[in-house]
Amino acid sequence: MKKKIVLVALLIALVAVPAFSAKSLVSDNSGFAIGLNLGTNTGVGMSYKMKDFTLAGNVGFGLLSLPDMNINVDVFALYDVYAIELDRQNKLPISLGVGGSANIAFPENADAQFSLAALGLAQIAYTFPKAPFELYLRLGLGYNMAFAPEFSGKLGWTGALGCLYHF
Repeated sequence: MKKKIVLVALLIALVAVPAFSAKSLVSDNSGFAIGLNLGTNTGVGMSYKMKDFTLAGNVGFGLLSLPDMNINVDVFALYDVYAIELDRQNKLPISLGVGGSANIAFPENADAQFSLAALGLAQIAYTFPKAPFELYLRLGLGYNMAFAPEFSGKLGWTGALGCLYHF
């Protein structure tokens, strides 16, 4: 159990340290943001945006795997590849990226108590021009590897709708 707690703390640090140490390239919509993430990983979403590049992560509960409860930690990087222009000031950036996910399942009799996943992600986001809020829809596909009680692998998906507050 102590190893699981240390692993979760380490994954949170992997998200938080780059977010606080990196410098913004532009002031517009850049910097640290935190908010709510609803989806396969429901919990707290965080990001650090630097012009066209974003480091992000989520820490929460996997509520879609009921009745088994699990804790999920996602870490990923996104790059803006295209922007849909709504008008002169408003755009919807489309981002693609890669990341990873760790999952610890409770109770102990769950099918897989610990798993890791490699993810490919796509995101579309809207930042309000006169408010520091960002709405996003993120979808991804990946390969999930379960390690306990025995090793197994399968294709999986992730999806989230979220709102972030930019500081």
